[in-house]
Amino acid sequence: MTKGKNALVEAIEISKQFRIGKNRAIKAVNGISLTIRKGGIFGLVGESGCGKSTFGRLLLRLIEPTSGKVFFKGTDITSLSNREFSPIRRSMQMVFQDPYGSFNPKMRIGSSLKEVGKYFGLSKESVTARVSELLERVSLSEDLLLRSPRELSGGQLQRLAIARAIFNNADFIVADEPVSALDVSVQAQLLNLFCDLRESTGLTMLFISHDISVINYLCDSVGVMYLGRLVETADTADLFHDARHPYTQALLASAPLPGRKIKVVLPGDAQDSAETVGAGCEFYSRCPPRSDKCKEEAPVLRRVSGTHCVACHLCGASSGYVI
Repeated sequence: MTKGKNALVEAIEISKQFRIGKNRAIKAVNGISLTIRKGGIFGLVGESGCGKSTFGRLLLRLIEPTSGKVFFKGTDITSLSNREFSPIRRSMQMVFQDPYGSFNPKMRIGSSLKEVGKYFGLSKESVTARVSELLERVSLSEDLLLRSPRELSGGQLQRLAIARAIFNNADFIVADEPVSALDVSVQAQLLNLFCDLRESTGLTMLFISHDISVINYLCDSVGVMYLGRLVETADTADLFHDARHPYTQALLASAPLPGRKIKVVLPGDAQDSAETVGAGCEFYSRCPPRSDKCKEEAPVLRRVSGTHCVACHLCGASSGYVI
């Protein structure tokens, strides 16, 4: 995959294995190539345990890849030393799933945010002004600065986590399930906040979620992940209108989306597939229209139209699994 003209972040055949004992390894991320356009919100969706969070951490180099490369603004950050990468890291931030685990419980919110300002080398006056500006941007009052994290709601803490992530005008944010632990009404408020930030600052984001309806609301483009691999990528409207991979179709059928009444029940679970796949498609044991080729040969992600790519031997066949 060549580097795109408007790409901010690119992963090239990125993989991550975790060793289990002496003779076994789990392929959490398995050869993913992906481009995230500047100013876009790319949604990554899939079941729990498919490697979404690991992939997000690889893009930020919070963990090191087993193989492959990550480019940020055209620079291969995987080849840089920690000292060389340090200035770049300030432009890449993360919002974690658990808002209560994102703040030091022994520090008041104001002190936590001021520590961020010190890290970026801002003066005391600049930090105070920036904190006030950010609180207004995320619709929070300054009296929260005197409180400890345990005195705030999950929604308030997640807004503060977002404010902290954009403290130094970060160019790229990985948001890892940032609304999954919150009430539906609070989720909507935070999703609208992400939209406002994109419009006002040009923020680029990888938004990770297991909820495909959230992806549909927020993201410009989407990648569907299964057992460490991307099985389908497309512009969001295209994917929701014309999903090609059987797994994507099952996700859409299970989501509370308007006009979708068909229920698809997949046999087994992702762990079963991981144990039985061998050299073939990871989805083989759960796929209704599977063929012998699927068991013997892993499909590669190939373009089927425009920006729409699918990793499926049966995609486009008359016997394909179409909802």
